[in-house]
Amino acid sequence: MVTRIFSSLRENENLTVEKNDSNSLHYYSPYNNVYISCDRQLKKIQNYFPYRSATYQRINDSDQTAFLFIKKQKKILNLHPGRFYVQQKTNMNGESRVQEYCRYRDAHNNGSINTTVFVDKHLQIPCYLQITKRNENEYSRYRNSNLSRDRSINRTDTRLKTHYKCRSLIYDSEAKVSKNKLFNNKQLILFAFLLKRFNVSDDKVSWNVDYPDYKPVEYTTTKIQRNPKADSCDPSKITKFNQVDNKIDRRSFTGFYYIDPITQRPRNPIGRTGMTGRGRLYHWGPNHAGDPVVTRWKRDENGSIVYRRINAHCHLKPVLEFVAIRRRDTKEWALPGGMVDPGENVSNTVMREFQEEALRDGLDENLIKRLFSKGYKLYESYVDDPRNTDNAWMETVAMHFHDETGQLTDHLDLHAGDDADKVVWCTVDRTLQLYASHKDFLKAAVDRFDAFW
Repeated sequence: MVTRIFSSLRENENLTVEKNDSNSLHYYSPYNNVYISCDRQLKKIQNYFPYRSATYQRINDSDQTAFLFIKKQKKILNLHPGRFYVQQKTNMNGESRVQEYCRYRDAHNNGSINTTVFVDKHLQIPCYLQITKRNENEYSRYRNSNLSRDRSINRTDTRLKTHYKCRSLIYDSEAKVSKNKLFNNKQLILFAFLLKRFNVSDDKVSWNVDYPDYKPVEYTTTKIQRNPKADSCDPSKITKFNQVDNKIDRRSFTGFYYIDPITQRPRNPIGRTGMTGRGRLYHWGPNHAGDPVVTRWKRDENGSIVYRRINAHCHLKPVLEFVAIRRRDTKEWALPGGMVDPGENVSNTVMREFQEEALRDGLDENLIKRLFSKGYKLYESYVDDPRNTDNAWMETVAMHFHDETGQLTDHLDLHAGDDADKVVWCTVDRTLQLYASHKDFLKAAVDRFDAFW
């Protein structure tokens, strides 16, 4: 660090370097007959985060030019505080309020690295922004280690996203059932055409966008039309939308949904899907379900928890396991959930569905009640389900049940139910492809414990 400068130097001049026992270097210029004394740069202080500005000023206080340069840099930071650092105050799980500094990823693009106050380009004073650039990796490690703490486990993100899976062209696997019947080729082609949705682009999903060419396909399965538990085919007979109708909860977690005054049909709160009717759903409007996320820690043969990390810059995190089933209809892996019966509480639904879809009959009821005694609500809103239509859609409550010690889940005898052909303990990984929005529920459970993802 330059501390004393007696005279300016010519460019490309040969300098003689003299070393002494102190922590400094002395440069001698024969042409100008002057000396320049430079202190050696101190080692990087690892825990300099709250002190770096004061330390830098104290070290360079003897040099007026460097002091003015630092003062100018501080003035720039004060004029644009949001460009470089953000100071957040959060209350995390009952802890005292702390101050955490989160660095923007593009902060290094705002700093000048080759800035110098001298004509000679070989003599540069490392400014405040240069120190920031040089220790960018350390800032990144600090940011990544505290990023998960910003997500409060007592807060559920219920922001609605544009649906994608319910806009797939082919409506589930209903065509496979028809092929078992002896239809001629023309009937098969006609039936396959009826199961194909009208293609809706991303910019035409919202109902606020005018779409005069929108011609959705009308479809409701024959099984639903004949089922006595399902709604009537005429939605005008239902007079209690957006409220409880004879133990059937027609309220939506998204709020009040719109009822078309002409067709008397409810309208999907997210947007167009390319298909009208009820499809394979029982009720007009919201169809409520419950999805249990049952997890435990993945352990090795010695009984110790397994830890993993994504790369060398991330710290080790414990790995979770969850119960997953493979659906018979779509052959996709999913959570063992199901529909809420009229008048049933969702806590009873998740426990009942887990027993029907993933457990063998005859297990101890007390063991099941202990496992499902302490549930944590992960999600409660609209679901991007491939069965959704413009007039009927899925909404769910995802509950998290975690076995910390693994003693309760060790006694579970997993067995696939009627709607599943396989059930396993699956290791949590970001590359998993799950049915509907189940991957989002699993990610919320991982964030709750700051586990490996």
